[in-house]
Amino acid sequence: MLKRNLLMLLAFLPIASSCAYSGHMTLREESGSGGVQYRAGTVPYRNDSKANSRRDDAVRKIAKYCGSDGYTITKEGPSPYAADSSEIRFTCGQAPAAAPAATAPPA
Repeated sequence: MLKRNLLMLLAFLPIASSCAYSGHMTLREESGSGGVQYRAGTVPYRNDSKANSRRDDAVRKIAKYCGSDGYTITKEGPSPYAADSSEIRFTCGQAPAAAPAATAPPA
């Protein structure tokens, strides 16, 4: 019985320990055009062999925080605070710039 419980615990341990890929979100307020206040912030993540997974986790945190307001990633790159880290800066509530409309080919 003890052996079975120990095996069950060890089976779920990797799942529980892999949940915090990216760092803690740092939040701030940004003024937009017309004095509109936007929620904004930064999420750091480590650059190692799992950097892509960590970046995806950071983007999921941003999407969860902003919710239905949407978000725009304003900057992504190396962190000025740690040599082995990158960070994603974001703003909630701003729609991304519209892509140019596709034109129909001439008939």
